[in-house]
Amino acid sequence: MNERAKQILTLVATFAGVLGPAFGALSPGDSDTGEISGQFFSDVYIIPADYAFVIWAPIYLGFLAFAVFQALPAQRLNPRFMRVRLWLAASALLNAAWIAAFNNLLFGLSLLIIVGMLVTALVMHRMLEIGTTKVYGLERVLRLPFSLYAGWLTAATILNTAGVLADRDWGGFGISYLAWGVVMLVVATGIGLLTRFRWNDPVYGGVFVWAFVGIVVARADVPAVAVTAGVLAAVFAVSLFGWERRLGRVRGATSA
Repeated sequence: MNERAKQILTLVATFAGVLGPAFGALSPGDSDTGEISGQFFSDVYIIPADYAFVIWAPIYLGFLAFAVFQALPAQRLNPRFMRVRLWLAASALLNAAWIAAFNNLLFGLSLLIIVGMLVTALVMHRMLEIGTTKVYGLERVLRLPFSLYAGWLTAATILNTAGVLADRDWGGFGISYLAWGVVMLVVATGIGLLTRFRWNDPVYGGVFVWAFVGIVVARADVPAVAVTAGVLAAVFAVSLFGWERRLGRVRGATSA
């Protein structure tokens, strides 16, 4: 497949994968993901408040803008775009598939799909060379949704796993859902911090601050979860400052 065909395919698939489910959600009588989550996953203590899911708006809008930008003739041979195009098309279609599976209560299938989404998110992040190659202009701005997406999918995969286990009445080796919630927050923090520093991407790390504050708001009535999420959000917030400057000094010293 030549690059022109990939440009068109990516444009069409991204718009279909993003706008299709959005229009479907407007159908009267259909339950949205938030309602389903509240109904079936009330025992999962690490689901953020509803407002936190607004993060999908800049992700979706960013992907649509990127799909248009990469389709321009001047961007046809951009080496980063050449690598990422088909992955974005696949990710958009997986997004539509996840919404369909989740809204039809196929939670096990939705978990498998979101793992696939996470893989595409991480691959796209690397293929765009975020944190390693400087770019300028609109391309720099259009990297942001990919960082947001990778961060949110990392957290969302952990949330989805917890939800599926709760739906299957998993006993958790006798450990309460509350304790498992705290454990999963700590695991998410470890994964998130490792990736944030390894990839030199503060936007990725900032997503965890957003998600954990959302958990504090949602679970203010559960002190163990709220305090843990609040402390971990603070840890992530601290990690966002100064790292790039220190990294730059280290690289400068090495090159000298």
